[in-house]
Amino acid sequence: MKIKSKLLSPALIFMTLLINVPVATRAQSNSSCRNTINKVDNEIVEKGAKKTFFQTTQNSANNRRGNPTTRNDEITVIPWPSTGDNINTGFSQTSYNRISNILNSPVLMNFWANMIMRDCNNVAVVTFCIPQSDCIASFAVSPEGKAIHRKQASNCSNYDRISWYEECYN
Repeated sequence: MKIKSKLLSPALIFMTLLINVPVATRAQSNSSCRNTINKVDNEIVEKGAKKTFFQTTQNSANNRRGNPTTRNDEITVIPWPSTGDNINTGFSQTSYNRISNILNSPVLMNFWANMIMRDCNNVAVVTFCIPQSDCIASFAVSPEGKAIHRKQASNCSNYDRISWYEECYN
């Protein structure tokens, strides 16, 4: 499953990974949120990633109609298969396969998205992406603060008209 993501362009992903500068954001400003992000990071690394990148995009969740909350931010999670910022540095097929296994588990991604939404009170969307590729799963917040997996939209020809709980998967 791949989504057409307005969240991160390949150039933005590359620049984020190239620079690799942690940015303090409103979404990660409280200690409970930081602790949860660290816990998700540790769990992803324990499952085989060499490291994990978290990209926060502030005030972007309201670009899509239907957000049932006052939350505004989106977090993108990118498990990384190598020790360097370049995917070709220290990258092995085994490591990349582990990343694929992580991202092929909707249960794990839903669990992590719920953890992030529970403790990061301004996060409305959590998206998981394959390194240097497309994003594959997106979770949107419900009115109760729970992560809901965005389903395939029936009409992706007009991206701005799809609902809050839909996404355009290829």
